[in-house]
Amino acid sequence: MDPLSVIVSVAALAELALKLTNQCHEYLTDVNNADEDVRRLCEEVELVRDIIEKIVSLAESVGSDRLPEIGKVLKKTGAAQRIKEELEQVGKTLQKRCERQRSKYRGTKKVLSNLAWPIEKKEVEKAIGRIEKDSKILHRALDVDQASLSEDTNRKVTQEKERAYFEKIINWLPSVDTSSDHNIARTRHQAGTGEWLFELGEYLAWKKAPGRVLWLNGKTGCGKTVLSSTIIERIKEEHSKNSAVATAYFYFNFADTEKRHAINYVSSLIQQLVVQSRAIPTTLEKLYQDCNHGTSKPSLRQVVEMLKYCATSEIAGATDIFVITDSLDECPQGEVRNEVLGVVKEMSNWQKSKTRFLFTSRPETDIQKAFCISSIPTSVSVSIEPSRISGDIEDYISAEITKDERLYDWPEETVAKMKSALAKGSNGMFRWVHCQLVELRKCISSSELDATLVDLPKTLGATYSRILKNIDLKHIELARRALMWIMFQPAWNARALADAIVVEPTKNQRSASRKDFGKR
Repeated sequence: MDPLSVIVSVAALAELALKLTNQCHEYLTDVNNADEDVRRLCEEVELVRDIIEKIVSLAESVGSDRLPEIGKVLKKTGAAQRIKEELEQVGKTLQKRCERQRSKYRGTKKVLSNLAWPIEKKEVEKAIGRIEKDSKILHRALDVDQASLSEDTNRKVTQEKERAYFEKIINWLPSVDTSSDHNIARTRHQAGTGEWLFELGEYLAWKKAPGRVLWLNGKTGCGKTVLSSTIIERIKEEHSKNSAVATAYFYFNFADTEKRHAINYVSSLIQQLVVQSRAIPTTLEKLYQDCNHGTSKPSLRQVVEMLKYCATSEIAGATDIFVITDSLDECPQGEVRNEVLGVVKEMSNWQKSKTRFLFTSRPETDIQKAFCISSIPTSVSVSIEPSRISGDIEDYISAEITKDERLYDWPEETVAKMKSALAKGSNGMFRWVHCQLVELRKCISSSELDATLVDLPKTLGATYSRILKNIDLKHIELARRALMWIMFQPAWNARALADAIVVEPTKNQRSASRKDFGKR
């Protein structure tokens, strides 16, 4: 029986029971010394009505689909239909009795009524018995569903408490949300690029064996961060139906002070792994309790030990873990980076680790030293050479030109010349290509375009120099201030920097408003 039918059938029954209850009360009021059977009938009908009204109220409150036992009883036993028929028949009998009692022909009619009642009385008694039997069936079904609903409520209350406790511990960890970096990287990804890595022997070997470490290194602008995001998505896709595989990642970001430090890095990895496991490990719960139930934060040593537990023991059924860390070189050199590299070396050497670690960075000296065989015996490095990504860069160039009418609207031979010049000059740098495309979009004549293609900067550094030289004269002072502030404090967001550069260092007032700067 569908949920709507449950409500309709029992609601109709409730109306019928109410009508018969009123008939009984009317009869008891009008007839002196009314038969005890009618009183019993009235009580039984009121009991049935009470049960039915509870069913209707419950169905309207929680939905009929959450009353399976009542639905089953109504469908299989026919109790509701039988009660309906009994109530209708008794109602007719009682109606006749009332009419005879009220008849103005009291003599003969009363005699006939008294003669007929013994027969009717027996039928009413039988009806009472049948109604009582079927009402008990409905009452038992109601009890079963109410008990089930009570269990559901208790279970939900318990689950809500557990969820709140879970979130409390998760949010207590000193981590940062690195998903925003991942999402930005995905928007920059060109479909089909990065496939070269997944066919590489070093990558395949890393993927097969737990405890392996793979270091991808390449120069600035070669697409390391976008490649990291592609690796993350590929691993997730390959293991989307396997709950025994967990993935965690982190993007170091020089522009965000919170995304430079070792403790936030390690805590973020723990947070991701625990969320995927959907259970708080007893070790983490103990750490929370040891830190005065969350009133104090854990130390770097404590979170490293916690991550070690996650990486070397089975956490909620996870038998394989992939950890991808992007842009180690975004950590400022000195104490901050040394601390991060110390953690990297320690966790890369954990014994019995079920975790595969993958890192990306520029091949800077201190990072190279960290990944040498003597520091991390299981480490394998792959250089992102221009020859490996030349095809990806060509695909990127074609895609960028195709989606911009300022570029693809040139004659076919001009577009071909543009593609060729960008591919040859890129030297394995997506960022270099991006910067040249910005300049090429400004060209309004073929001669200007040809001149720009002939005079393309050879390096990324030269490209940045050209950008600075091309700053409008009236904006040079603002640009100079911006660079001064960036040298003083590299990690600025756009809003804060806009506020800073409109302040005259030698005056008490601003030379321009941030609103004015925004317009420029």
